[in-house]
Amino acid sequence: MSAESGKISLAAAGRSQFTFRIARIVGMPHFGDAGKALSVSKGDMSIDAKNEAAAERSRSVELVIARGEQSWTIKPAEFDDFPFEDDDRITIIPRELGDELPVTWGDRHVEIVPGRAIRVPSVYKIAEINGFRMPAHLISLTGEGPARFEELAKALIDNYQKYSPFDPDMTIVDLGCGMARLAFQLFNFLNARGRYIGIDVVRDSMAWCQKNITPQHPNFTFHHFDAFNELYNPYGCYRTKDFRMPAADRSVDRIFLSSVFTHLLEDEVMHYLREFRRVLKPDGLAHASFFLYPEQPINLPPHLSFLTFENHYGNGVYGCGEWKRGAVAYTDEAMRRMIGNAGLRLVRPYLKGWWSGVHGDAAEFGQDAAILARDPNAPRTKRWSIGLPQFRENPLARLLSGLRS
Repeated sequence: MSAESGKISLAAAGRSQFTFRIARIVGMPHFGDAGKALSVSKGDMSIDAKNEAAAERSRSVELVIARGEQSWTIKPAEFDDFPFEDDDRITIIPRELGDELPVTWGDRHVEIVPGRAIRVPSVYKIAEINGFRMPAHLISLTGEGPARFEELAKALIDNYQKYSPFDPDMTIVDLGCGMARLAFQLFNFLNARGRYIGIDVVRDSMAWCQKNITPQHPNFTFHHFDAFNELYNPYGCYRTKDFRMPAADRSVDRIFLSSVFTHLLEDEVMHYLREFRRVLKPDGLAHASFFLYPEQPINLPPHLSFLTFENHYGNGVYGCGEWKRGAVAYTDEAMRRMIGNAGLRLVRPYLKGWWSGVHGDAAEFGQDAAILARDPNAPRTKRWSIGLPQFRENPLARLLSGLRS
């Protein structure tokens, strides 16, 4: 997998993927009346603000699926197993309750039980990719949708191979994996000793991957972080920092995360950085993209003019727009502070992002990126206390996840 493979340049891929995802995040999501019912403020968006009235409203609806002259009425719990066809139309009834449910990216969120919610599009589209029939509304949560799913994935994996080289027998964690975009590129790369661990807060995506990918590729596993996020998982039962990554201490060779820190606040980023130190092998690397807050005037193209980062949250953390996690930037000082406090170190200077227009032709991808390793000279950090959700190893977390084995 050379950096030159494929027909799309790395910089172009970064521009394209970044533009689509961030533009949607800052401008589109809304909660309607459910925002009030959930008591979701546009401040800290605390998980504690969710009330049972909204959850009960969500669990009182049914779904009507129309295909030509045929129609079916199903319970939300039957959604995952329904044999959808392309262009099936979905209506939530009663409409007055459906209209009050949270909406992001055009999908309505319906909670079935705590820990299990579904994203319901108004029209169900199916994309045929590498022999898989994939829900297009889930693909579109990361990247530019089905049309460029594979093209952008190849460019992204080549970027990782160029700057954080990896081998077929390595253990790779893909944090914020979505619909297994990177996994598709690794099916024929990882050998029998290699392992892929995908993690995401979108339950629907992880359920699809567990059902369709893991049976064919047992060394590819997928885990749902049921962490509250106003944009991706509004019915999440836990906070980001409540989760322990599903990997043993010092067992992981590479951690890849694209456009994850761009939607997390400082305490959440710190949590993941500490987890990176815990799970990385002594020679392991984490490759994390982020927005480096520009200390010099930026030259944004018109379609990215909203990335002003005028909201200062303190400690070198900036945001823009209505949603606190819609787009988040960190100063160099803030990033270095968090990296050092987590017991990590920068392996090399940040990779230069195209997004700000500051670096011109020297840009290396769409967003800035930090390549991190364990700092052998860092003081030992506290070990995890028992009782936190630990995915499938924890019976309570397994019960709440609502995912199939």
